[in-house]
Amino acid sequence: QNKDKQVPVGASKGFLINPLVIAILFIRILHFQIVGKWQFADRFNALIEIPYINNFQKNGSDVRSENGIGDLNLWCNYLAVNVKAEDGTPKHALRFGAGIKAPTGAYPDNAWESSNLSPGSGSYDALLTTNYTFQKKKIGFLQENSV
Repeated sequence: QNKDKQVPVGASKGFLINPLVIAILFIRILHFQIVGKWQFADRFNALIEIPYINNFQKNGSDVRSENGIGDLNLWCNYLAVNVKAEDGTPKHALRFGAGIKAPTGAYPDNAWESSNLSPGSGSYDALLTTNYTFQKKKIGFLQENSV
């Protein structure tokens, strides 16, 4: 009845299989920081973080890279829980913190048009963090979350 109808190459049961285009994308993000810490009370400290960013992306023949000083971060942390071991070393510590990120890193005007590899964000941002540390003798564990 429909013997004259030709089936496209790669078609199977009504589905046409299109050839796939495979693109190789390589991204390298290096982030180094200089951190200063000031313990101004038993349970409070302040931190300053100055990052250096070195980002690289290769997508086929398109190669992009950005590097330089990133956005400055200023933090204040509160030590909420500090359980010490018998030898006086911290066994459990829980910190909460807040801060601000200042747009000190380079942010090009057209960053939103392409992949954003720039060292800066172009905006001031509020920062929140939690930090949990567990230590037993010389072995430790650190879990840190920031938004």
